[in-house]
Amino acid sequence: TVNGEILGEPAGVNLLPYNVGADISSSNWAEENLSTVTSSATTILGIPASLIDVGAVGASVGQNRIAQNGVTVSAATQYTAWAVISTLDCEIAGLRAVGTGGTGDPDAQCNFIFASRTFSNSADVDASGYLEISAGVFLVWFTFTTGTGTNCIFRAGGHTQGGTTTGDQFYIAYAQIEAYHTFTSVIPAKASSEARAKDE
Repeated sequence: TVNGEILGEPAGVNLLPYNVGADISSSNWAEENLSTVTSSATTILGIPASLIDVGAVGASVGQNRIAQNGVTVSAATQYTAWAVISTLDCEIAGLRAVGTGGTGDPDAQCNFIFASRTFSNSADVDASGYLEISAGVFLVWFTFTTGTGTNCIFRAGGHTQGGTTTGDQFYIAYAQIEAYHTFTSVIPAKASSEARAKDE
């Protein structure tokens, strides 16, 4: 509350399709290089989580990831990307937003190190953070600013920096991209973006 007034969430739009639970699948996301995504029996926040298998271990395995390759964004705008993840055996999860089609487009690489709850990010990440929702389950977020291009690729999978992994599997339950300075509640989407009205 502010001055005795209860504040609700703002209106918002999630730009990322197929962003919840079992919809994060090989039918709806591209599996790139060695990575795979499969359904699992594990539930996170009451929904079935999907299991990302990076397919490789080592110092930098970011070429192995799942991706949404056609997210439409606006030029010169700050966005927040986030995902709810939990490790099976992978020490570092890589989330990435890559702008294409213009100049000054970002390659925002957000690498979350599970054990230390720290980040190893690229320079195009404006800010990042996490919320430990329950033991071992993290909402990981980062912000980035677009250039002149209006297309964005969102990736989840192998890390691009931050150390060496010996495991390669982690769970993902939610993911989202929104034009806001921080994360808000999930807006489920199917084949296209979805909007949420302002809380009254």
